[in-house]
Amino acid sequence: MADGMPVETLQAALEENRRHLRRCQQQARRREHVRRCGGLSKTGVQRVLATYYFSGWQLQAALYVAGQLTSLKATDPDYPTESSIQRLFVEANLGDLLRMHDEGNVQWTRACRFAQKALAEQEVFAWLKTQNLLHGAAPAALQVYEQFRLRQGLAAPGEPLTRRGIHKWVMRWRKRWSVRRGRLRVRDPVDPADLRRKVWTFWQSLSYIAEKYKDRKLLWLNFDETSVAYAPQCPTGCIVSRKHWKINPHCTVRKEVQRAAYSYCATICNSTEVQAKLPHFLIANGSRMRQSVFRAFHALPATKLHVMRRKTAWVTAESLVFMVKALRKAVQPYVPEYKPILILDCACQHLPKGVLRAAKQCGFQVLFVPSCCTSLLQPLDCYAFGPFKQYLRSKYQELRQAEADGQAQEIAWLYHLGQAPRVFFSSRAWGKAFRGIGASRNISDLHPRLQEFMQAANFPLPVKPTREQVSAIFQKRRRMDYAYVSLFG
Repeated sequence: MADGMPVETLQAALEENRRHLRRCQQQARRREHVRRCGGLSKTGVQRVLATYYFSGWQLQAALYVAGQLTSLKATDPDYPTESSIQRLFVEANLGDLLRMHDEGNVQWTRACRFAQKALAEQEVFAWLKTQNLLHGAAPAALQVYEQFRLRQGLAAPGEPLTRRGIHKWVMRWRKRWSVRRGRLRVRDPVDPADLRRKVWTFWQSLSYIAEKYKDRKLLWLNFDETSVAYAPQCPTGCIVSRKHWKINPHCTVRKEVQRAAYSYCATICNSTEVQAKLPHFLIANGSRMRQSVFRAFHALPATKLHVMRRKTAWVTAESLVFMVKALRKAVQPYVPEYKPILILDCACQHLPKGVLRAAKQCGFQVLFVPSCCTSLLQPLDCYAFGPFKQYLRSKYQELRQAEADGQAQEIAWLYHLGQAPRVFFSSRAWGKAFRGIGASRNISDLHPRLQEFMQAANFPLPVKPTREQVSAIFQKRRRMDYAYVSLFG
């Protein structure tokens, strides 16, 4: 040879290459077979067919198991479907299927055991859905595991797990079935059809007001209050594992501070220029906020946040009248160009006759969000308060990090609250929030939850609402005979 390499060495290398080529061809055929089977291995196919059989030929049960066992992504064209499951069954060897009942066949015995467990888990998931949706209950881990054991019956091998083992099993089951731990919200049993009628009345009132003042630009304003804690909870972040703990990491906050809260009264509008001028209010309980802290805040550079010490931190009709007048002073320079429309929810402090009278005297056209509809129709609730609370939690954590003992000073916290009107509210455009509830009278602008809830309903004509329609906006036990004249008189 030219290189001086022995013939035997060359023959051995050639044979090794041939073996490697045969292995590659075999792997390619195996991968092609797995792809034809929807990304399922031979064991996976047996488990899917066993599930299909024991479920009483329910394709959905077999399809779920196939989705758990496949190696393909959901976007792959060969991802398992109902037709592919049927094809697997039709193309399966009949003699191989008959071995499913052979207790001596280890592979089919394991596949049958897997199928019975998978079907028991599916039944537990269906039971859990019934408990959540029908009974309003969130069962504990022990109840879930008991239901699993009950559905396995005598076929369940082994002894019952310990409490720790039960929690581990339920944790893995939750991951497989996308189940989370949490509490169900308590809600009033409101008829969805009644809510849709209220939303329709709101849209009708909005359309009528927009048509009534069509010769002027509309300045949409939304006023509402939210609770802000003296010591907000820390945001989700990184925590060292238990093996590195010398003491349990925690936030140290006195109990009386944990329970205390301010009322933060915010206003947003659809004009970025006007938004920068709008006042915000923080109402504090006089017994909680010391006079020295109150004076210290007013010694800081003035902002758009007005701090008010009252007998209670709750918003009252008296304090609301004061805030409406302050709001009027802020928008006064823009009144020749704009017609201010003030959107309020049906909270009890917003409904007294004195509040409506003050709003009318200040030139505001009031538009009420119907009761039980704030999560759908109030811009602050839909778009602002969630991000605002996240912003406050992060700011409070920064204060804790800056202090040697991790205790934020009250005046430092008030300083950040004072910056919120400029840093958070004025730095964002809120026009989308008003378009999302129907201010543009365009269905495509509505936020997704409202679109889904109203089921692609068209906007009503700009017709003046009747007294009966207006009275249906408020709580049933609230007498609002004076509201119609104040709103549309």
